[in-house]
Amino acid sequence: MIDNADIRIWVAASVECRSVRISDREEIDPQTAVELTIEREDCEAGRYHKYYNIDINDLSPYDLVINSEVWGGVDEIGAIVDAAIAGLKE
Repeated sequence: MIDNADIRIWVAASVECRSVRISDREEIDPQTAVELTIEREDCEAGRYHKYYNIDINDLSPYDLVINSEVWGGVDEIGAIVDAAIAGLKE
């Protein structure tokens, strides 16, 4: 987390959604994808807390939280981020 960032953005998706994406991309079975996703999330949560004292489940530091399950395409998410950044410049 950068203290002096002009905007802080978090792109969110549920474990289930991320697992499906990983399963499709990595060509692994869905249950393994769920297990790996949970394991990675737990590891990241521990690392963020240890090194940065950040609770990754606390979204209050973010100016914009985008649910990629609703706005799933890269182009759609990019357009939202572009609009948010453009709004800062005004």
